[in-house]
Amino acid sequence: MTQKDDQQHPAGTNIGIDISEEDIYDAMGRISGYVDISTEDFREVYRLAYGHAIKRLVGTVKAGDIMVREVVSVRGDTPCDEVIRLMAAKAVKGVPVIDTDGKVIGMISQFDFLRHFGCQSFMQFIARYLDRPDDLKHTLHELKAMDVMSAPVIVFHKDSGFLEMMKTFKEHRISRVPVVDDTGRALGMVSRKEFIKSCALEPL
Repeated sequence: MTQKDDQQHPAGTNIGIDISEEDIYDAMGRISGYVDISTEDFREVYRLAYGHAIKRLVGTVKAGDIMVREVVSVRGDTPCDEVIRLMAAKAVKGVPVIDTDGKVIGMISQFDFLRHFGCQSFMQFIARYLDRPDDLKHTLHELKAMDVMSAPVIVFHKDSGFLEMMKTFKEHRISRVPVVDDTGRALGMVSRKEFIKSCALEPL
């Protein structure tokens, strides 16, 4: 990006798209009627509008505003067979694990189950226990959520902004992040899908 580009984008965003002459002519050609504007003026309008849009996202999008407020969670001592039934009933791939005060202490997903049992895929997991279904049933009942969960857990504060959320989803490749208050209590969930949708972004 040029120095002018940097001035249009908030520091640290690392978001910038340079447009070519071909891009400009293509865009101008799609506008009905005569456009009395030079390619350089068109480029400058784009830069200003794009920079304004980024500043708007950075300054206004908060985790607390876009989160799903219905938190499907489990306690640390919840048997894993109950966790699986809950995830299946709610059609979710992961749930936060909370303590008696409602504070998030971990996250448990289908991948955590595979990791715990040393399986690379769900089919491998099923194949391993086809001949011993009673063993699996007993094991899952004895196992607790705290035995399988991933911890420490990645969370968003309710005031976490656009840049923090974008960086988290991009770097950690996770699909759901719990949102917490100042005490660490669960308030909601932000999914990668809803984040992208709310910000009108392309997939990360």
